[in-house]
Amino acid sequence: MFVCTKIDGVSRLTADLTIECAGAAHSAYTAYDAFIIAVFPIGTPLVVVYVLRQYRERIKQNETKRDADVVLQGSGLSYLYDSYKPVYWWFEFFETVRRLCPTFIPLLMAYSGLGPLVNLMTTFLILLACFCVYINVLPFTNGLDNFVGCFGALAPVASLLRY
Repeated sequence: MFVCTKIDGVSRLTADLTIECAGAAHSAYTAYDAFIIAVFPIGTPLVVVYVLRQYRERIKQNETKRDADVVLQGSGLSYLYDSYKPVYWWFEFFETVRRLCPTFIPLLMAYSGLGPLVNLMTTFLILLACFCVYINVLPFTNGLDNFVGCFGALAPVASLLRY
């Protein structure tokens, strides 16, 4: 997970040359790093989609029935779906993944050896695809929220154009 450089036959951490990559400290941090990556950028979206799938039939009801559903209201999950049209019950998962892409995809691709241009282009294309989903789906119940959501999805795409 951490980039190492070979110096005088010894592999050392590039960010701190006092740490040997074969040492216990490096191994411990690598294990911790792998755990954190598994929990947050992968685990969090999976838990969100798992929980939403459990309630998806109740969430997909029209808004009047959805608001009156005691089980659904008692679940405490309304913040995950309330702003979206019922058919887009899954959109919070999509939004979570979209927000993770600008940091997580480059992190993964940094170890692929394909180079920074491929990394940048892949991130750009994924974010552009996310923007296209926003434009075509318009998932929010409120028109202003759709405008802000589309603009928010476009902002990271535009920021990558400066490179």
